[in-house]
Amino acid sequence: MDTKDAARLISDNLRAIYGFAFNRMQNKDDADDLTSEIVVNALSNAHKIRDEKAFWGYFWRVATTTYTHFITAKNAEIIPADLSDISERIGRADGLSSAESGESGFIFALRRELSLLPRTHRRVTVAYYMQGKSCSQIASEENLSVEMVKYYLHKTRKILKEGIGMERKLGEKSYNPGLFWLDFWGELKEYGEICKRKLPGAILLAAHERPMTDKELSLELGVAMPYLEEEAEILTDAGLLRKNGSKYETCIVILSEELEEELSEKAQSYFRADAETIWNETAALLPEVRALPFKGNDYGDARLITALLTIASRNTKRAQDVF
Repeated sequence: MDTKDAARLISDNLRAIYGFAFNRMQNKDDADDLTSEIVVNALSNAHKIRDEKAFWGYFWRVATTTYTHFITAKNAEIIPADLSDISERIGRADGLSSAESGESGFIFALRRELSLLPRTHRRVTVAYYMQGKSCSQIASEENLSVEMVKYYLHKTRKILKEGIGMERKLGEKSYNPGLFWLDFWGELKEYGEICKRKLPGAILLAAHERPMTDKELSLELGVAMPYLEEEAEILTDAGLLRKNGSKYETCIVILSEELEEELSEKAQSYFRADAETIWNETAALLPEVRALPFKGNDYGDARLITALLTIASRNTKRAQDVF
């Protein structure tokens, strides 16, 4: 089979090939590397294939073999039963107070780094070291291969060793979350419910200032990853937050308190006279309005005028949209 024809077939099906890699690696960078290796290995011997009908059987055998070698290379240092050094301490960190551990600084740092782990790394690590589950049991529960479970355990040990030696600083929003509230039109009451608590608002404020990874958000807010992930998913599903690559970004316009005060101050000087005229002219129409049969015709003057002006404003906006 001609190499150009093989390259065309691979190019046309690259999404499926990447899906094969990502489903097994659960990590974009590793999936990219594995995809590249599969393509190179498949093309290197494509000239030996008879025709297109035989190509895909050959290709997926190459993909499976490449994946096995890829995992073997990454897991070269893994000894799953070896709980020495960092591994022993991971297990001991569960259920021990700092005083009981006899190594308060290390245990605190270890727990801190465990709280910053990505979801799959964290779940596999907790299940293996703290819940005593086997690699095969974890693989079944997490829908992973046993090789991938071993890979996550190995990768996590490296992440923890590197992180424990770092100096981590919590951001200002960990102790000063800021004030946040939503102002919107419509019947979607869940928006109001979402932001009644401080954490969702703090996430939106932090990710509005600059795009942030989940780990950066965790440190900025002083919130462990398991709790942050759930809140971020709720905000993303609601369309208030989005994930661009590895970083979260706020999807709505946020006006600072200083900006609102400045706008209000400047707007008053521009619109005070017009506002008084509109208010007075609306007030003059109240007797006619109250004579109409509708719920609310007995409102106080200020409340009824405000309602009328709100309706007028909304209808004006709709008319502008139409014309």
